[in-house]
Amino acid sequence: MIHFDNNLVKEAFKIAHEAHELSDVAYDLNRIDSVLSTTPTLENLFEAQRLDNELRERYPTIDRMLAIANSYPMATVASQSNTQDLPEYANLKQDYFGILCYVLLKKEITTSIEQFIEKGN
Repeated sequence: MIHFDNNLVKEAFKIAHEAHELSDVAYDLNRIDSVLSTTPTLENLFEAQRLDNELRERYPTIDRMLAIANSYPMATVASQSNTQDLPEYANLKQDYFGILCYVLLKKEITTSIEQFIEKGN
């Protein structure tokens, strides 16, 4: 299973919400939270999918993180989300961690995506 370093998750979240130059990142994280808090109606699932597409264009780190995570043996990238999540919501949760990874790289807290990912059993 793939997990993300909890200390780095907390640090990235804090940086994203405190750094003035990352206000757009904090806004995107809040948008994800907002969509994830909705009841999964057809309209909300469509919005989740649209937001996922938008964020993956804006943050190439998301797809790079997923590619790295998927390269690990027995890896399940969705391991930090509820396995019963609808795919549209699970994708947004992955985006969330990809954006946090972007923050860590941008602020040079980590030098690689692999440092953000913890390999577990």
